[in-house]
Amino acid sequence: MEHTIRLAGPWELVRLPDNSVSRIQLPWAAVSSATGPRTAMLRRRFNQPTGLTENTSLKILVSASVPLSEIRVNDECVPSSGISDTQRSPKTEMFSVIVNSFDITHCIRPYNVLEISTDLPGIPDGSGVSVESVVLQICEPASGN
Repeated sequence: MEHTIRLAGPWELVRLPDNSVSRIQLPWAAVSSATGPRTAMLRRRFNQPTGLTENTSLKILVSASVPLSEIRVNDECVPSSGISDTQRSPKTEMFSVIVNSFDITHCIRPYNVLEISTDLPGIPDGSGVSVESVVLQICEPASGN
């Protein structure tokens, strides 16, 4: 059995290296600029879902225009467990969307902080990055009835 929770917002957008912070909702997109390469970090807090068992697995699915090698949950680095799908973005015509998957079962706590970092291109060619959606996927093994 599978259940999903959309983590639409609010998110904090932290632009590095200057650490400017603003609040955003997903979907979010940024185009490249002449100011040079920068990093954008999206941060959101969320509570542990209720009713979890020892057999429950939790995944974060990030639909973005770029593959993500890792995310951070509670300051712990979580490597990608694969790309599950590639599709055309329904919200922004200029980006294709890659669904990045991350298993966070081992690092979930009652109160959690999720951080997604991506590099913004430093060339003013109109390219950019987008994060369309972030979903917490709760998976229970099938019962053997």
